[in-house]
Amino acid sequence: MSNPKFRVIVEKFELRLNTQLQAIEAAWNRRDYKELADLAHWLKGSAGSVGFDVFTPLAVKLETLANNQAQTGIDELLQQLAALYQR
Repeated sequence: MSNPKFRVIVEKFELRLNTQLQAIEAAWNRRDYKELADLAHWLKGSAGSVGFDVFTPLAVKLETLANNQAQTGIDELLQQLAALYQR
């Protein structure tokens, strides 16, 4: 990465991503759909902005499920997000 300013932005995103994924898990455990949707929205926008587009489709699905207060599908998405983060 040749742009030092962009490198700092990406590094900050990477650090925050772990915290945000933990917050997503905690919101789901509390069944706090509003917070879950807000966190998914953050992930959707932030990941795409810094070139981590691989998170965007999952974040879109998670936001939709949270807004619909879905009882199923969220556990699987969280597992997929965790797997992506580990890569």
